Amino acid sequence: MKNKFKLFLTILIVIPIVFSFSYSQNTKLKKQVIGSGGMLHQNVDGISMSGMLGQPIIEKRTPKSPIDGVNYDLFQGFWVPDPYYGTGVNDQPISYNNNLSNYPNPFSTQTTIAYELKAPANVSIRVYDMVGNTVAQIFNGYQNAGPQKILFESKDGRGNPLASGSYLYELNVQPMDMSGNQAFEPYVLRNVMVIVK
Repeated sequence: MKNKFKLFLTILIVIPIVFSFSYSQNTKLKKQVIGSGGMLHQNVDGISMSGMLGQPIIEKRTPKSPIDGVNYDLFQGFWVPDPYYGTGVNDQPISYNNNLSNYPNPFSTQTTIAYELKAPANVSIRVYDMVGNTVAQIFNGYQNAGPQKILFESKDGRGNPLASGSYLYELNVQPMDMSGNQAFEPYVLRNVMVIVK
């Protein structure tokens, strides 16, 4: 009797375990997203898997357009798949101020600042850190009209090397006409240089 009871208890325990394992093999993942902003995307052997934290709702519908009868995809929620465009680097550096540039940019030890003057002028070129402190005064004086180039070694006003980072440089131009007629209005141009060590 004791052995039959042990056998009965064993079968009673083993059968639910076997059925639970058989049901766990038929896993169905429902489409849902919960979280706070992170995203993971994997693509292996043609199988894609994406995950997101931080989005309560996402839905995709593919209805027919009432206007031309063409299928289109409608995504609701902020997690919308974007096509991959890739990134690249332009061969020519971008200058947001065509009248004032420096090359090379970024640089480590020295760069050439280039600009053009319409007429003779008093010119001042200063370098500022991102907080707005004057780091160096590169040039302050008279220059003739035409293209100008100034070499800047990445040093502050005391001759100490500047740290890596972004710096703003400013060209301040005051016209200088001996006859008293100004050839142009005074102007200020600014641009950014990047030092990498």
